[in-house]
Amino acid sequence: MAARLANIFLTEIVSHSDIGIDLHTAAIHRDNFPQIRADIKIEQLNTLAKSFASPVLLHSAPPEGTLRHAACEQNVPVMVYEAGEALRFDEVSIRVAVRGILNVMRELSMLTKSRSKKSKPSVLLRSSNWIRASVSGILRAQVALGDMVEVGDVLGQISDPAGKTDTEIVSSTDGIVIGRSLIPLVFEGEALFHIGRSQQTSLLEEHLENMQDEEALNTPELIEEPVIV
Repeated sequence: MAARLANIFLTEIVSHSDIGIDLHTAAIHRDNFPQIRADIKIEQLNTLAKSFASPVLLHSAPPEGTLRHAACEQNVPVMVYEAGEALRFDEVSIRVAVRGILNVMRELSMLTKSRSKKSKPSVLLRSSNWIRASVSGILRAQVALGDMVEVGDVLGQISDPAGKTDTEIVSSTDGIVIGRSLIPLVFEGEALFHIGRSQQTSLLEEHLENMQDEEALNTPELIEEPVIV
């Protein structure tokens, strides 16, 4: 069934498309900071991914076995928007997505250019890596999504069930927390914190301020829309 659905989607939709935006949450029991993932070496995708103006833009070639990879083989560039948690409505993530899609549509001349203030450029992440659990136990996270971290910063602690030992989980790189696990019980080797590498701290701070400002996330086309609860 999955293979048939994939075939129909590729033949009936993707093959007739010029560009794609794939909307994702994190995997279940994980949370993602709003981000666009795209292969910015593709000129058209580079322009459109930047026009989306998500808080962060992660350069990422299409992994094999994904929609992005299959679409790329049909010469249809696709970017992925990752934000929020599976099975949850996250108001900020949804508003960033809607605003971003409208930005891309304007860039493609599908909509008229907006007269409102232009969105701030994304913080560009050239690479990322997951910090994994060095031991099994109970995780107490000490950083939030969007936090800037440096090499050696403590991201969290893992305690043994008896509470006798605490093992610190430290960052191996400078960057931004763009994803994290939400499950407190962890096993050795599990991915806990996703760090995107960037030094654009001042630009990120501006994005974080905008994400806390409801007016900054409004779009003229959707101001009358009620809040999703």
